[in-house]
Formats: sequence, structure tokens, C-alpha cells
Amino acid sequence: MRNDSCGFFVGQAQLAFAQDRPDLSDDIAAWLLRRTPVTQLAARSIQLERHADVLEVDPARWHWLHVLDRIANPRGVLAPLAPLITRLAASPIASRFYSYSSLNRLCFSASSHYPWVGDFPIVSRQPNGDYRIEDLSLGLEDAVRAIEAALRASPMEPFFGSAPDLEARLVAEHLIRAGSRLRPEIVRRGAWSDAWLISGPKRCRLSSGHISLFEERTRLDAQCANLEAVVGVALRFLEDGVALKDLATDFRLSDTRVTDDPGPRRAIASCK
Repeated sequence: MRNDSCGFFVGQAQLAFAQDRPDLSDDIAAWLLRRTPVTQLAARSIQLERHADVLEVDPARWHWLHVLDRIANPRGVLAPLAPLITRLAASPIASRFYSYSSLNRLCFSASSHYPWVGDFPIVSRQPNGDYRIEDLSLGLEDAVRAIEAALRASPMEPFFGSAPDLEARLVAEHLIRAGSRLRPEIVRRGAWSDAWLISGPKRCRLSSGHISLFEERTRLDAQCANLEAVVGVALRFLEDGVALKDLATDFRLSDTRVTDDPGPRRAIASCK
């Protein structure tokens, strides 16, 4: 029996796992090339993760189903917050967003995966049964209202993905406004991902406050004030042909560092 195995992902979320299958290459082709729905993977006798069938339909619902699974364990770190989490999972406002735990605290995010996006209330349970949100001690109903109000006021719509996915979308918007045909790619490295712009042998890794430029065996790292500055520097490098040594003096860059680099070992994940 062959010892082949494969995980099936949507973004950073694993939905299924296959092992010791003689036709694994066809399973992979079905998922990546023929875009087979996850429910049809089950028909191929591939083991689905819990609630996998929900993700492609309603990612936020998929998330909260997993959170409810967590609080079902009375010894789980979030078990003391079970009454609040149960209410939030049914809230039309809160259930659109995503959450994660930091020790025994419940945190919120506009993104489904780390790196998280947004600045939202952090909730913990106090010995008297109240919920602590910032400097406030609130009962269940007031805590739900406070959390809903903070999420409702968010300038950012919740989305499935992480900070680099948002940055890639914002970079694309800047490029369109600049009249560029370049478009960002998400490069995944294991559990991590970055937004990149690639033009021939030249490559740029971007985030809202940082840029890394690669050409042959030279690398320039620098801080930028905002994403607009990042895109402007990237376009000088990729489209205008400005050399790295000349970019190092660009007024939009700070903490600039030029080093020798063997070149990134990148693999762009083909994922749904």
C-alpha cells in the first residue's frame, strides 16, 4: 500500500485529508483543477474535517460552529465564556465576524485567520461571573450589546483570509488607480502567506508598512509610511527600471537596508 497523503485546503483552512490512496493524484486534480466541491470529496471516500461542508457556503458560520465545539468541552480554555459565546454565535452582528482566543480571553477579528485584522474588544470572565471588556465589568446582556456595538462600528467588513489577503486587495486597488497592469499574488509558505508583486526576475514583498525588493542576489528592506508609498516604490522598481541602489534614497523609505540574498525559495500554493 502506498503511503501517500494530502491535505485539502481553502486558503489556510484544511477541509479534508486523504492517506494511502492509490488514486491520490486524481483526487488532487479533482480539487485543484476540476474545482470539485468539498461535499464531492466525501463521495470519493476522502475524510472531511468537521463542518467542512459549511465553509464553502458560509465561512463565518463554519467558524462559529468550531467555536461552539470548543466550548462544549467543560475543561476548555473558553468554557467559562460559554454563555456569552453562545449568544454571540446567534447574533446577526457578531456572527459575521471572527474570533480567536488569547489564553482565556476571547478576541475578535475581521479576518478568519492570523495575522488578524482590526482592533476590537477583548473579553474575559471575572470570578463574580461578569464579563470584563476593557475597563468595564458587565453582565451578559450588557456585554453582548457592547461587543455588538464595537463590531457594528468597524470600518472593515469581515472576510475569509488574513491580513496579507486584505493587503493584496488594497495593493490591487492602488495599481488599478495608477494604471498598472501588475497584480499582486499571495505566496504561501507553510502556514504563512505574503502579498507579492512579481515582474520577471524582480520581486517585491509588500505590507502596509514594509517593503522587501529582490533582484538577482540583492535585497532591499525598508519601512514605508503607508500602502500608497509601498506601491509607488514597487512601481519605480518593477516598471520604471530603477536600480535598488537608487531606490535606497527614495524619500518614501526609511530604515533602509540593502543586503546580499540567495533568493527566496517561493512556492505559490494552488488553492481554492
